[in-house]
Amino acid sequence: MAQADCVHSTPPTNTSAPTPHSSRRGFLVQAAGVAAGGAAIGAGLPLPASTTASAQISDAEADPIFAAIEAHRRAVAAHAEAVETETALEVSLPEDQRQSDITAWEEKIVETDDPRWLAAVRARWEASNSMDDLAIDLLNIEPTTVAGTEALLRHFADHDEGLLPDRVCNDDGSVEAFGASLVRHAADALGKIARTNCQMAQQLDEVPA
Repeated sequence: MAQADCVHSTPPTNTSAPTPHSSRRGFLVQAAGVAAGGAAIGAGLPLPASTTASAQISDAEADPIFAAIEAHRRAVAAHAEAVETETALEVSLPEDQRQSDITAWEEKIVETDDPRWLAAVRARWEASNSMDDLAIDLLNIEPTTVAGTEALLRHFADHDEGLLPDRVCNDDGSVEAFGASLVRHAADALGKIARTNCQMAQQLDEVPA
C-alpha cells in the first residue's frame, strides 16, 4: 500500500471560529466498529502447530507495532495534559490576555497575551502535531504478528473521536480516511502473516520423519 506521509485537514464548512483545541485532524473518523471486527478476525488466524506459547510471546514482543502503539499512547496522554493546562488558563486568565490561537487553518499570535497562555497554546499545538505524526507511524510500521495486528486494531477502536486523524494523504498523492487506511494496513499484515505461517507449515510437513 502507499505510505502515509501527512495528515490531511479539511477547513470547517460553517462560519464559526475553530475552538482553541482544534488540531490538524479536521473531521472525525467513524470506522472504529470496523476495526473492532477486524481484530476478532485477526485473533482467529491459525499459527503453525509447532509454535509454542513462549515463542508466540517472544514474537509479539519483537513486533515493532507494539512500540509504535505505545509511542502514540504516550503522545495522546501528553496531548491531554497540554489541553488540560490550556483549559485551566482559559478559566483563570482574562479574555484580553488569551487571544492567541493555533489551529489547522490559522495561526494567531498576540504578543501582548499572558506568556503562560502563549506557551500553553504552542505546547498544545506541538502535542497535537506529535500525536498526529505518531498516528501516521501506525500506518507505516507493519505488524509482524497476529497479536500485534490485533493490538493495533484495538488501539484504534478504543480511542475517543478526535485523537486520531480523520484523513491522511499518501505519498502517491491519494487521500483517504485514516480508519480505512489502518484497517487495510492491518488486513495486508494479516494476509502476509497467514501466508508465512502456511509456508512454514508446508515446510514442516515436507521434512522427512
